[in-house]
Amino acid sequence: MELSFKKISFQPLLETPFPISWGYLFRIEKFKIVINGTDISSNGELAEKWPAEKINQLRTVRKTYIDILKDNEDTTSG
Repeated sequence: MELSFKKISFQPLLETPFPISWGYLFRIEKFKIVINGTDISSNGELAEKWPAEKINQLRTVRKTYIDILKDNEDTTSG
């Protein structure tokens, strides 16, 4: 897996009542994923403009990755 992303952080500018929020936003700009012989990549193009074949490849890669996580005894949730 190769990723290129942009990170934006935010925090309160003034003292504010509870709850006070800090956070990070991550935007994946480019990626390449190869798993079990299936690969998919993006160079920043909008997913809404992807052809159906590429969307199906992403579904396959995502399902494969989720199945691997489910089968991995070291994976914990929560």
